[in-house]
Amino acid sequence: MEFCWEALEDFTLRILLVCGIVSLILGVTIDEHPEIGWIDGFAIILAVVIVVLVTGINDYQKQKKFIAL
Repeated sequence: MEFCWEALEDFTLRILLVCGIVSLILGVTIDEHPEIGWIDGFAIILAVVIVVLVTGINDYQKQKKFIAL
C-alpha cells in the first residue's frame, strides 16, 4: 500500500487525478448529455488508478528482489 502512496507523489499523476475529478463533475452537471458526460472523467481517473497500481506492484517486486539479494 505504501508503494501506491509513493506513486501518487508524482506531480503529473496528481494533476491528472484532479483533472479527472473536475471532468467527472462537469460532465455530470453541465454537459448536454449527462448520461454519458461522466465517461471522460471516469476514464482519466481509471487510467491514473491503473498507473498507480502498476507502479506500486512494480516497486514492491523490486523491493522484494532487493531484499532477497
